[in-house]
Amino acid sequence: MNTVLAFPLGLLALLSLPAIVWLHRFAATGERRPVSWLGLWRDGQAIPLEGDRPRKPPITAVLLLELLAALLLSLLLAGFDLTLPPRRKPQIGLLIDSSASMGGGTAGSKPMQSIARVIAQQSRLLPEVGVSIVLAGSVPRLVGRGLSPQEALERIGELEPTDVTSRVLPAQEMLNALGVELESTWYFSDDPDADHPRLVRFGAPTQNHAIVAGGWQAGGDPFVVARGFSDVRSTVALEIRADDAPATTQMLELEPGREYPVTIDIPPEAHSVTIALPADDLPIDDRVVLLAPPDRGVALQVDHPDARLRRGFKHLAAGIPLLVRASGPGSLRVVSDSTMPRADSRPDGDAPRDVQGADWTLRVPASAEGAELAHELHQDPFSELLQGVDLRGLVWHAYPKLLPSMPAKALMRAAGRPIVWLVGRELTINVDLRRGNLLEHPLFPILVHNLAARIDREAGGLTRANYRQGEPFELGRGPGWQGTVALLLPSGEMLEFPPDLPIRVPALEQAGAYVVRSANRQERFFVNLFNARESDIARRAVGPAPSLKATWTPDDRRRSLLRTPIFLLAAACLLTAWSLALSRRSAR
Repeated sequence: MNTVLAFPLGLLALLSLPAIVWLHRFAATGERRPVSWLGLWRDGQAIPLEGDRPRKPPITAVLLLELLAALLLSLLLAGFDLTLPPRRKPQIGLLIDSSASMGGGTAGSKPMQSIARVIAQQSRLLPEVGVSIVLAGSVPRLVGRGLSPQEALERIGELEPTDVTSRVLPAQEMLNALGVELESTWYFSDDPDADHPRLVRFGAPTQNHAIVAGGWQAGGDPFVVARGFSDVRSTVALEIRADDAPATTQMLELEPGREYPVTIDIPPEAHSVTIALPADDLPIDDRVVLLAPPDRGVALQVDHPDARLRRGFKHLAAGIPLLVRASGPGSLRVVSDSTMPRADSRPDGDAPRDVQGADWTLRVPASAEGAELAHELHQDPFSELLQGVDLRGLVWHAYPKLLPSMPAKALMRAAGRPIVWLVGRELTINVDLRRGNLLEHPLFPILVHNLAARIDREAGGLTRANYRQGEPFELGRGPGWQGTVALLLPSGEMLEFPPDLPIRVPALEQAGAYVVRSANRQERFFVNLFNARESDIARRAVGPAPSLKATWTPDDRRRSLLRTPIFLLAAACLLTAWSLALSRRSAR
């Protein structure tokens, strides 16, 4: 038994004892009482003062109880206590792989059920054993410390493994900090590549199938990629549900280790589609939800007299989706110096679109005489509009008198003179389209694609609605996304981005539905788990359990003997003194 005085300065509270005695002397016994006396007219100096002699306060039960309560409370403030010496008990540690494959398998052969059977067997050998459990997932998590075997079994039965990866070293360090030695630790995992001196593999090989990729591009149909991880050819049912419509089933023939892409046919007005493998034994990777991509793009208007350029943009509009979907806020107008708007010059057959106040302008001079062959072509390697461009094979004729009229950013130069430059939101290309091969060279579609992508990003909002877990996320602040923007995670947490911060998340860690919203706008996107490695781990291998030696470690948790009784006794003294004082006052 150990005596503890945790806070010695708390003994200063003992100064309250003489204060209580002083109060009883002058307050409890020095009460004013009316008396009759005939010497009121005598000199004040000759009149002896009443009570000028010191008197001892009467020793009453109230005084004793208050002194005892003050003494007990002073001991509590000083941290006085008696504690039992720490008990030594055998300790074992459990490191449990919490990756998703540990939750798979058929009834009766799930890894968690096998772990429970081993713990039940160990508890019969060491009935008084203390069990500490740490989950070895992406981040180590403590499940319980010093649990009884029965408590450990209950905690294991409640576990739902959902992590994508298993990291054993950080979990082992956490267990070592709890005082559990390595020889008293078991690491339970179904990963055939796991390496640990106390490794225990559980589970049997299972017929696992997974959806390892998927997406929904604008202007196209949703698709998924299914894969079979078994060693034999198998037939699986793919369940497809668009919005709230009844589910349809499609049968797939999966070769061992081969991936099978599937295009999903759904109604054009559908907003979401859920694809699942209902008969799979590993539920985390057998289901995806795909949302319809945002309807956005770049409104294109070609008001240029050159027929070859108009035909070139017509072909580009068929190959660049951003130019086909022209419902977004961004717009691009292709003009020349002498161009007047023409209603029949649009590259598609849609209704005319009024983009006179276009966000961006691409200016190409009308063909004329005087163009010269450009030599020594060089591009700006840091320009995003020319990313992916290779100038080899390009034949270029430029007008020598056409130069920027104000400070401009040169994207391409010929013999030191700019031939492609940018002024604000106006891109000028100094080229004679009748000569050279610009419209046939890869520079033309790459430049237009990069320009359309930049216009689309500047419009802000979601550029797509489907992500995979671990991808970065970035939202452009366009119209409607000013001010504070909130990102609501599937777990219910919320991230806020003030106006002076970019809307960026390094990695989307949670799978599920996300909502991003500002004061007057809201959009939704979905994050799915596509992890082929985790699906491959489901091909489990069974290994023998190594011998386990329990570590006898002290239980460092103090067991207090006096703090609670001292507090209760002090409270009882104060209540009794208060009751006696009230009864004495009422008796008077």
